[in-house]
Amino acid sequence: MRTVNVKVELNEKIEFLSALQQAGLKLSDTILQHDRVFRGTQPDKKLIVRTETSPDGLQSYYLIYRQFSANDSTLLNYTTSVTNYEQTVRIIHGLGYKLVAEVDKQRQRVDITDTISLCFDKAKGLGEYIKLERAVSKDDNLNWVRADLAEALKALGISEGAKLASAYSDMTVKK
Repeated sequence: MRTVNVKVELNEKIEFLSALQQAGLKLSDTILQHDRVFRGTQPDKKLIVRTETSPDGLQSYYLIYRQFSANDSTLLNYTTSVTNYEQTVRIIHGLGYKLVAEVDKQRQRVDITDTISLCFDKAKGLGEYIKLERAVSKDDNLNWVRADLAEALKALGISEGAKLASAYSDMTVKK
């Protein structure tokens, strides 16, 4: 799956949760995520191996290729599930990528439109964030998608200037 994301730090949690409730939106049960982040020679690109633990204790593994666009502070992700976590990490090391960060977070999701999902993240040691995510195809106009996400932020009462330019892993490395 290919997605475009924008993220903002949540400063007014009570107001935000109240606004979701008033809109008839309910966050999912909490999923635990542990990300191991690897970088190669290109700093704007990284590979992530994610372990997700559902509320019932089941674990799933994903490989994520992430590319950051400094022009508009959005992330382009390509995600696929993997069945063998250890072999995936060995392949990443074999490609010359090095582990640069690990991030633990609690995530709740809700679909706010037919095309946009909202994630409420509590990232350990970093704070609470809202992430909007939209799945895209190779034919989608990414400028239009980014504008759509900016409109969704505005509808949630969040100014576009609040978008973050950093991924959780980048904030972890800087700490």
